[in-house]
Amino acid sequence: MKRLLLWLLILTVLAWAGYKGGVWWLADQRMNDARLALNHYGALERGAIHSGVRGRLLLKDGQWQDFRLTQPLAVLIAELTTRSPLSLINLLHTPAAETPS
Repeated sequence: MKRLLLWLLILTVLAWAGYKGGVWWLADQRMNDARLALNHYGALERGAIHSGVRGRLLLKDGQWQDFRLTQPLAVLIAELTTRSPLSLINLLHTPAAETPS
C-alpha cells in the first residue's frame, strides 16, 4: 500500500510539472508569434508566465513599446481564464480553433 501511494504521488507530481511546463512553453510560443506579427509596429516583452490548475493563465509585467510613443505601455497583469486545463492547452496549441464565430 505504501508503494502504491508513493507511485501515485510521483505520478501526480510528474503530471502537474508536465502541465505547468507545457502551458509555459505553449504560452511562450504564442507570445513569440505575437512578437513577430507586431515587429513592424513596436517591441513586445512578455514578462513572466504563470498558470493555474483551473485553466488560468497570467502574464505579469509585460511591456509594449510602440515606435510612435515615447513611453512603453506597462501591462501589470493580463489574465486568460478558460473552462478547464484542457481548454487552456487546446487554446494555446491551436488558437484559431477556439475563437467564436
